Amino acid sequence: MRRSTKFVVGSIIVVMLTSLLLFSGQRGTSTGAVIDPWGNREVLNYLFWTAYDVKLSADIIKLQKDLGLSDAAMAELKQYGMEEGQRLMGIELIPDTGETAATAEAANAREAAVFATIDEETKETLGTKYPAFRTWIQTWWQEETIYRQNWIKEQEDAANKTDSAT
Repeated sequence: MRRSTKFVVGSIIVVMLTSLLLFSGQRGTSTGAVIDPWGNREVLNYLFWTAYDVKLSADIIKLQKDLGLSDAAMAELKQYGMEEGQRLMGIELIPDTGETAATAEAANAREAAVFATIDEETKETLGTKYPAFRTWIQTWWQEETIYRQNWIKEQEDAANKTDSAT
């Protein structure tokens, strides 16, 4: 494989894994309602700890500017993102087979507790800015999902053109 093809394939793999975080478990609505990922997805972990990405870096700056958040508040949100990822890593994903309902319920309860803790910490940090933060996150998540879907398609198209040219 040529170097450029390896880069494209590697990029696609990274984005596809990241996309699992964004897209798995999401259900749209027939009314086109905005999906609220908060409390269901690793929002802060994704935003602050995804491998360096120019768009996500710009999104972090936009979050701070749009909501007028201090550097200290942003540092706390980043810390919560790390904690969110670390805490959820310890909860096993529910396998397709061999899982009892009780075990699945226990894992879901632990996951809900992690999200509830992150939510409480975020409320405490942001205070009166929390409602605006939640609205910002919903809008951003929807835009990010669309952006990543389009980006993946562009990368696949580019890889297909490269492969067909060789």
